[in-house]
Amino acid sequence: MSPAGCHILVLEDDPAIAALIEATLRGAGFCNVRTSSSISGARQCWHAQLGKFDILLSDFSLPDGCAPDFIEELKRYKPELKVILMSGFSEEDLRMENNPSLTVLQKPFPPSELVEAIMAA
Repeated sequence: MSPAGCHILVLEDDPAIAALIEATLRGAGFCNVRTSSSISGARQCWHAQLGKFDILLSDFSLPDGCAPDFIEELKRYKPELKVILMSGFSEEDLRMENNPSLTVLQKPFPPSELVEAIMAA
């Protein structure tokens, strides 16, 4: 899938980080990027777009919950959804192993690593 055809939902509660992620992805040719600062907002966006997203790029801890519960919810709608989890915790600390559709990006990460992870997904 080309960057232009990929739909990405970004879930990040820090506005500066969310803006940087969106700018980085748009600069790399991803034009279908939606952002939300909360799980409830991301849920609304998901349903408004009829689950059209290919990738969820999410912070682990959010003001209204933790990403793993939300990921499970979305996977019931779309099992093939690719997930990239951003966190200061290690993948081992997150205990999310044995999930082939999940990638963990250690914060902080350079923009190039973000683009590589999205392209690999």
